Amino acid sequence: MSADWVQAWAAVAAAGIGTFGVLAVGVTYFIQVRPQLVSDEKTREGHLLSDVSRRWDEGKLFEARVLTLPFGNDSTRFANHLSGLRTSNVEEYLTLRSLPDFFEGLGILEETKGLDIYMVECMFGSTLTKFWLLYQDYILSLRKSGGHDEIYFHFSSLADKLEARLNKRKP
Repeated sequence: MSADWVQAWAAVAAAGIGTFGVLAVGVTYFIQVRPQLVSDEKTREGHLLSDVSRRWDEGKLFEARVLTLPFGNDSTRFANHLSGLRTSNVEEYLTLRSLPDFFEGLGILEETKGLDIYMVECMFGSTLTKFWLLYQDYILSLRKSGGHDEIYFHFSSLADKLEARLNKRKP
């Protein structure tokens, strides 16, 4: 009988030690490891935002933004212009395509949780939705022309999300 009692207490003690070990690991994680992971994530996001900001203000993206200025909000005229450039001036056409390409990349990053929607909103907000409205007619014509049903899907999805967020803030 006493041997059973000793075994029972040994089992209870082992379970208690095991539980304590699991709790110790959990507490250590929340005290030491988790803050480091959060810090690493913030550092990664900071580097990504710095890269996005740098790209926005240089090269083809800057040139494309300048080339869109004469069109204002006239998406029909802009779509006709882009369609004509496909054959008449491929270099300018590709420069103008760099903007939706850039926003498509941002949309993919946001959808895959590589970039937070709040950060995209803070950096681009209504600018992104403005460019979606400008490019929308052209992109929809590409989708209708066959074989391009999903082209710039992430750009349009991101524009929709930002528009919804911006509309929530309006009185």
